[in-house]
Amino acid sequence: MQTNRERFNLDTISGEEPLKRSGGRSNVNYIEHRLKDPIFRNFKGFTDSDDDFLESVKDILLLGTMAKRTARDIKKDLERTIEPLEMINILRKHIRATAIENSNAKKAFQKREVILSGYLIK
Repeated sequence: MQTNRERFNLDTISGEEPLKRSGGRSNVNYIEHRLKDPIFRNFKGFTDSDDDFLESVKDILLLGTMAKRTARDIKKDLERTIEPLEMINILRKHIRATAIENSNAKKAFQKREVILSGYLIK
């Protein structure tokens, strides 16, 4: 049998508690899974703006900035369809344009073009 001192030492040494996962993560996992689905991923009917939107959505999911209620609503609607165009319309309906613009603003800041001009003197 352990004494109080031994129990105290074991508790202080092993003081690492398992990390708790935030609630609502299963909805986000479902959305990520649907975006990685071969039917959706290999669909050829997306425009360039759709592809940019999807990249922004993936960034939002990766960063974990999607609200729990939004993720729940998107999951509920995605469960009803398998059509890629309907899926992207569902995402556009629920995800605010401001969130997309914020993630694109960070990317736009990194992409810069410098134009150097010179004159030739003869």
